[in-house]
Amino acid sequence: MTKSKLKEREALWRKTELLTAARTIFTRKGFHRTTMDDVAETAGISKGALYLYFPSKEKMFMALIEKGLNDRAALVRSILEQNIGCLEKLKAYIGHNFDYFEQNRDLWTIVMMLERDVLCTDIQKNIHEQAMKEMKRILSYLIAIMKQGVKEKILKKESPELLALGLGGMVQMFIMRAMFEKARKFRAKEKQFILEVFLEGAKA
Repeated sequence: MTKSKLKEREALWRKTELLTAARTIFTRKGFHRTTMDDVAETAGISKGALYLYFPSKEKMFMALIEKGLNDRAALVRSILEQNIGCLEKLKAYIGHNFDYFEQNRDLWTIVMMLERDVLCTDIQKNIHEQAMKEMKRILSYLIAIMKQGVKEKILKKESPELLALGLGGMVQMFIMRAMFEKARKFRAKEKQFILEVFLEGAKA
């Protein structure tokens, strides 16, 4: 490995470590009360060194959101690329989305709090733009899964895009309810319910 590649890998690793520290502080203190000093102290580096990676708290928070959205898109893509049938991919899509939001509830709770904050309109705009970009990626992966289902004669062939939007919307609504009701858990029976209702309307 060349020195430049090694430096690049080390920088990526360090950035990931800093975002992990930032997430811990944002979760504990919220966006407004978190300072760059807090993150630097938690990460064990100087504030000056932290600014080399992130020029502001806002940029750092957006990097955290971008990573979260990228992780979700990568998760759906990994399902698409598996050598399994459409039905198994649909089960995995529903289940993995529930698991992802359960594991990242803290991050998206902060985002929902910022949605109601009139002082954070620029951040809200940036989050919406990034979320739309990732939504389009996820939708393209889900459409490909639906096309596989049409080929396998499991799903009706009228519109894979509408099928993808329908399933994606159902999953998202269940997730949003659980996110807004903080004590609510993501239940296994709800995953099965979504799959059964979707297939009842979408089957060939």
